[in-house]
Amino acid sequence: MAGPVITVALPEPLADQNRGTLDAYLRSLADAHFEHPQPGYWDLNLEPERLGIAGSAREGSRPFVVDASDPQNEDGQFFEGGRFIESDWGFLVPLLGFTPAVMLSVIAMCNDQVDHAAAALLTAGIMDIVDGVTFVELHDHQVELVRSLTGVLAAVPATEDESPFALGDGRFLRDFAATPGFRLLK
Repeated sequence: MAGPVITVALPEPLADQNRGTLDAYLRSLADAHFEHPQPGYWDLNLEPERLGIAGSAREGSRPFVVDASDPQNEDGQFFEGGRFIESDWGFLVPLLGFTPAVMLSVIAMCNDQVDHAAAALLTAGIMDIVDGVTFVELHDHQVELVRSLTGVLAAVPATEDESPFALGDGRFLRDFAATPGFRLLK
C-alpha cells in the first residue's frame, strides 16, 4: 500500500553535480536494495534511523521511490521550453514565483507512522542538496499549525478545487515532522 508523497518544485534543471550528490546521499541511506535504473529515478529501501528517527530500527528498512520529472526524463508532453506545463500544478506558479523546470517526488511505498516521518526527513535532506520549494498536502486541522512553523512560505486552506497545502523549505519539513501527532495527508 503506497504511503504519502511530498513534491519539490525546482526552478532550474538538476545540475550534474547535484544529481551525483543526490545519488550518493540516497545510497548512504539505503540498505541492500538500491536501484537507479534511469536518470532521475531512484528505488530504495532506506534505514529510518539513518535519518535520525529514534526507535525505528524495529521497523526495518522502508521502501521509497524518488522521481525527478523533467524534460530529460519524460516524453515531453508535460514540458514546454524546459518548463512544467501540466495544468494540475498551474495553481502553484503564482505562489512559487516561478514555473518549475523539475517536479521531484518523494514517495513512501508504505503508510505506517515511520513512513510519514521518513518521507518528510528524506525530502528535507534532498532539499539540502537540490534546494527548491516543497509542496505538502495537509489535513484541514494542520493549516493553522503549519503557519507557525519555520520555513513556511504559504499555508493555504482548502478551496472548492484544492485540498489544503503548504509550501516551504527543508526547515519547514523538519519542524513539521517534529510536531506532536505528525502525519502527512496520504
